[in-house]
Amino acid sequence: NETEFACQDGNCIPIQERCDGETTCLDDSDELACRTIYWAEGVQDAYTDELPPTPYNEIDGDKLPVLISAEIQNVLELKELEGFWQPKVVFELLWFDQRLLMQNLKKKDNLNILADEERQLIWFPEIIFGNNDEVSRMALDDKSSIIVKREGDGFPNDFTDLVAAELFYGYDNPFLYSRTYATKFECNYNLRTYPFDTQECIMELKVPDSQRVNITAHKIKYTGSQDLPQFEVVTVKTVNEAGKALFVMSFRRKFSYHVISVYIPSLSLFIISLVTMLVKIEHFDSTIMVHLTSMLVMYTLFQAISVSLPK
Repeated sequence: NETEFACQDGNCIPIQERCDGETTCLDDSDELACRTIYWAEGVQDAYTDELPPTPYNEIDGDKLPVLISAEIQNVLELKELEGFWQPKVVFELLWFDQRLLMQNLKKKDNLNILADEERQLIWFPEIIFGNNDEVSRMALDDKSSIIVKREGDGFPNDFTDLVAAELFYGYDNPFLYSRTYATKFECNYNLRTYPFDTQECIMELKVPDSQRVNITAHKIKYTGSQDLPQFEVVTVKTVNEAGKALFVMSFRRKFSYHVISVYIPSLSLFIISLVTMLVKIEHFDSTIMVHLTSMLVMYTLFQAISVSLPK
């Protein structure tokens, strides 16, 4: 019947146990030919992966909403001279495709992973890293995964199908793309208050103007260490503006190193120079030597700091 799956040996099991990662049929036939996308007759020929789906809800207008989330796991580099930063981040994309039907979805997301051949058949958002020198894009490769999140209720397939399956509508059950990136993004460092400065670096994501897609920076979180070699992480936030999804991370410089290595030595040299002003005029030769030495050391410190700052 509609609530059961017929094993090849003639026994029947609940349809929910079909393609659940565990063999229930004695002949293991319930775990054979498991696919996530259900292609009804004629649907695959009419489907195109070059155009985005039409939004199901009228409030979305004519552009398909795509939600983008970011989990920053670590900050690999912060290069002020070169003007870039490199986070290790997991990006997730969430969207609905009402043109498709899914089959045998489970509550556990890891059981709803699309096979490689299935991923190549569906539409995938073209997301561009806007503030990247190479203007690279999100990739659909062996390092990425796409699952279907079960959020809606299922219904039985047509009795004319040879194999029983539980079907799900694409407008109720979204696709979830996930991949880890270590991309270099441009960052405009403002060093006017150096070394007591706070910097904001951005990951800018956008889509081509020709795509009828509306991207939204949905969530962001940072799971790495708050203490970096030169900075400490202050906040992370999302910003949506002018069709772009921005993921912003703020850093505060650790100024204690600069106080110890620059300010205290400079102040000490300045005090020594002032003290020599109290020496009697008979020791003028020694006094002038101390002043000249202090000036040379101060200039050396100045040069060392200047080399480390962007021009």
